[in-house]
Order: sequence, then structure tokens, then C-alpha cells
Amino acid sequence: MTPGRIDRWRVELSSGAARDLRRLPADERARILQAVDKLADGPYQKDSSKLAGRPEWRFRIGARRVLFLVDFQRHSITVVGIGSRGDVYKHD
Repeated sequence: MTPGRIDRWRVELSSGAARDLRRLPADERARILQAVDKLADGPYQKDSSKLAGRPEWRFRIGARRVLFLVDFQRHSITVVGIGSRGDVYKHD
């Protein structure tokens, strides 16, 4: 890595997360996509945390939660679920 260079992470949406996103109103979808784009800077974002006892991480966007998996070896992040707090954790 060269000095001053920031490595970007590859960010992907699972088919389930893409479906979750399509079901949201356009304004919420835009806010969530902006936040997901920031994951390209890495998983350690403001308001993101590793879930206890599960492989996923999460961050909040208003009343929604975005669940994602982190692959540190491949430098990639896969968004696996998007939804309200009561529903998103049921995605298994």
C-alpha cells in the first residue's frame, strides 16, 4: 500500500437485500444506498457494530437496520438484509 492511499472495500448486495431495498419508499432507499456506499471505506463506520453471537454486523439508518457480513481476507462486505428492527434480525 502506498502512503496516503485508502484501500476501498468491495460492497455487494445479496439478492435478499436487493429485494428488501426495492420494497422501500424511494426516499428511504436513497438514504440507505448512500450509507451502504460508505461501507466501501470499511466496516468500521459510525453506528456500525458486530452482532453478538452472530456473524453479521449492523448499522442503523433511521428506523431501519442494515445487516452485512465482512470478509477481511477478501476485503469485501456483503449486505444481507435491510429492514425494521423487529424484522431484519429474522433473516436467516
